[in-house]
Amino acid sequence: MLSVAGGVSADPTEETADDHKVVEIATPAPVKDVMLLKAGAFIRTDEGYARLEPCAATLVCALKTGRVEQPTPTPPGGLPDGTVAERDDGDIREAWYAMPTRRYPHGVLGDEFEAGSLVARTADGQTYKADLPTDEVFEDLTPRLADLDGDGTIEVVTIVSNAASGARLSIWGIVEGALAERAAGEPIGRANRWLNPLPVRDDAPVMAVITPHLGGPLLQWRFENDALSEPLRLGGETLFSNHAIGSRDLSTSVRNETIWAVPERERRALIVGRNDEILFRLPLNFTVADDMAIVGNAVVMRSATGKLYAVRLP
Repeated sequence: MLSVAGGVSADPTEETADDHKVVEIATPAPVKDVMLLKAGAFIRTDEGYARLEPCAATLVCALKTGRVEQPTPTPPGGLPDGTVAERDDGDIREAWYAMPTRRYPHGVLGDEFEAGSLVARTADGQTYKADLPTDEVFEDLTPRLADLDGDGTIEVVTIVSNAASGARLSIWGIVEGALAERAAGEPIGRANRWLNPLPVRDDAPVMAVITPHLGGPLLQWRFENDALSEPLRLGGETLFSNHAIGSRDLSTSVRNETIWAVPERERRALIVGRNDEILFRLPLNFTVADDMAIVGNAVVMRSATGKLYAVRLP
């Protein structure tokens, strides 16, 4: 059962000052998707693609563009609709999920398949594969690659779900010539309960929202000495949500070097923090859909009706 250390108890303060006001971004048509790609942040509409760029008038502007390079799909045998995580340095350069299975009938990500295996490819071209026990799956779409402890080797951040105890944060890497689980958080404690990590960063804690569809705590772990710390709860009793049930998009939260932003439970307010501190709570007059991005010094959000908005970061 997941246990949580006493966290930052500060109650986030509502702010509506001009430096935190919500600005609507003009788009060619209603936005169907916000895409975080190698070349930057883009939107997709029925009229094609537009690149999101910082601009003075509305913090962010959408500039029409041609075709964009899509994420790399998984190789044969990979998870349907999954993609390959890639980076240019470190021992692990690519990772993806494989061995699609129906053995965990939760469907939180919009289909009936989860993954039974994790695959990693290293800088020297070696491919490693790890299979989970038959009562577990990777309830995820794309692994996350980061050097969490700053030691020069890459960790693979995943979500593993167990048929009895639900989801847990699971950290993998190359250990003595094999792909192995290096550390894991405690499971939520009940089947069909899930968590969704925020974007990961090198030499930084891991953050995740627990039970985002019900509204849950935002937790933070440090990965040190091949172990995860006891989780720290951020925002006191505030409940967060960074995923819409059934969505294939897991990016309803953002993070840069020090700042992070996550919607509140009903996704009609945005909580913005710096490291362990809550900076402000911004009420919204729309429901955040399943896409967010950081562009320049602004958070970009798509509404459930397809409009695009920006908020300046501190």
